[in-house]
Amino acid sequence: MPTASLAAVGSTPDTSWSAVLLCISLFVIQYGLSGLLEKPLLGQTLGNTAVPALDSALAAYALLHWCAFDRMPLGFGMAALTAVCGPLVETWLINGFGLYHYSHAAVLGVPTWIPWVYFCGGPAVGHLGRRVWQELAADAGQQTHSA
Repeated sequence: MPTASLAAVGSTPDTSWSAVLLCISLFVIQYGLSGLLEKPLLGQTLGNTAVPALDSALAAYALLHWCAFDRMPLGFGMAALTAVCGPLVETWLINGFGLYHYSHAAVLGVPTWIPWVYFCGGPAVGHLGRRVWQELAADAGQQTHSA
C-alpha cells in the first residue's frame, strides 16, 4: 500500500498501480460525497461569509488530493484547466442540447461545486495516464531489446 505523503511541490509522484488505484478511488469518493452532501449543505455557508459550505469542503478535498497524489505544477495546471473546461462543456450539453440537468443548478445550469469535482479528477486521470505511459514505454523497450 503506498503512503501518500505531502512531499515538496514538483517532486515526482508515486505511479505504482496501487497508488494509481488509490488516487482514482479517492476521486470516486469525492464524486460520491458531492451528491451525498449537496442536500444537507444546500444553502449553508461558512460562518458569516457568502462562501458555500459544500464548495469549501469539496475544494479542500480536491486540493489535498492534488497535494497527496500529484504535486507537479503541470498537474495543478491541468487540474485547473479541467475545472474550467468541464463545467463549460456541461453548460453546453445542458443548455444547448438539454441532455440532462442538475437538481440545484446555480450558474448556467451547473452547480457551483462541480469545478472542484473536475479538479479532483485531474490527478486521478494524470496518474493513470503516467502509469499507462510507463507500461507502454517498458513494453516498447522490451520489444526493442528482443528484436
